[in-house]
Amino acid sequence: YLYQVAALNGMGEGLKSVGLRLRPMGLPGMPRNFTFELDVGEGRVVVVLSWGEPEDDGGGEIQGYRVYRGNSLLGEVEGREYRDENVSLGVVYQYRVSAVNEVGEGGYTEVEVEIPDYPGVPGNVSVDVVDGGIVVRWEEPREDGGLEILGYYVYRDAGGGWVRVGDVVNRTYFDGDVEEGREYRYCVSAYNELGEGDKSEEVKVKIEITDSSESEDGEGGGGEFTTLLLAAVVVVIVGAVTYIYMRRRRGAGGEQDSEG
Repeated sequence: YLYQVAALNGMGEGLKSVGLRLRPMGLPGMPRNFTFELDVGEGRVVVVLSWGEPEDDGGGEIQGYRVYRGNSLLGEVEGREYRDENVSLGVVYQYRVSAVNEVGEGGYTEVEVEIPDYPGVPGNVSVDVVDGGIVVRWEEPREDGGLEILGYYVYRDAGGGWVRVGDVVNRTYFDGDVEEGREYRYCVSAYNELGEGDKSEEVKVKIEITDSSESEDGEGGGGEFTTLLLAAVVVVIVGAVTYIYMRRRRGAGGEQDSEG
């Protein structure tokens, strides 16, 4: 708008002043470049929202910004960043932000944020008794929680309660600390940057005692037979040697008698 001023008396209106152009103030535009980052730690997630200034300030100074989650006002800040620390894992949130000047609140821009969660349960856990121990195998969870799976915890119960015995990156674990005749139970859990997920269903296996009596008997019988056989051979050899010796002595005695 152009504004000018003129004086007026009985003779009429005087000359107009130099014009002054003014634009009325309005609401600010929408904040630009609305984005987010996730600050993930053990057992917690913080949503860090950030944005740029509106292209149009409405003709007045921007006094602050209002941040919403859904239809709820989270807060009003002067800067261009907001940290939401009160979020639930595995939930999708809609965030909005708007600018405020002397006239009021302008339009908003929005962004959708999916909060990560703990990983799901490893599947198809199995155990196999092998030479020297037990091998535990499993499949990766169907859900990673939105974060990379960093590894797996292996738990064992040997009769005294569950104990974590392994922390591995791959999906197999060898347990060599086992004894014959004992039963072992195993379960597995996955973990990501947030932490550990739920444990799998347990599987159990018993290491049977090796029945060595038959083999020992077999070995003992075989050894006894061999001993007897060797003894018989020795007896035969000794008998043969004795027989030959005696024959020779008799022959020698007969010759002496004939000479005499």
